[in-house]
Amino acid sequence: MRMFINLTPHPIRIYTKEGVLTIPPVGEVFRLDMQEVSTQEVDGIPIVTARYELPERLPSCFYNPDAIVIVSLPALMALATTGILWQLPATVVAPDTSLRGAVRCLLYTSPSPRD
Repeated sequence: MRMFINLTPHPIRIYTKEGVLTIPPVGEVFRLDMQEVSTQEVDGIPIVTARYELPERLPSCFYNPDAIVIVSLPALMALATTGILWQLPATVVAPDTSLRGAVRCLLYTSPSPRD
């Protein structure tokens, strides 16, 4: 049975014809690791350059083929650009912050990265 797993810190609300479906956070937040690369000042204001990377270990729900895992859009993009997203059995999506209240997933046209 398919299930949503919300790895963001916020409830996700999906608006349907029947009403509002709320997907609460599970308590574990999937975050990118941040490393400060450099800092400079412009007119006394610190400007920080940072590098964001995937953590070394992914939560176990990413390996459940019945899971629809909700993460932040930056986390989804990091999973995609590293190629890890296409190797995971779970479906990984990010909230759509538009008024449609849906979830986003990355789709590619042919050839499919899962082939």
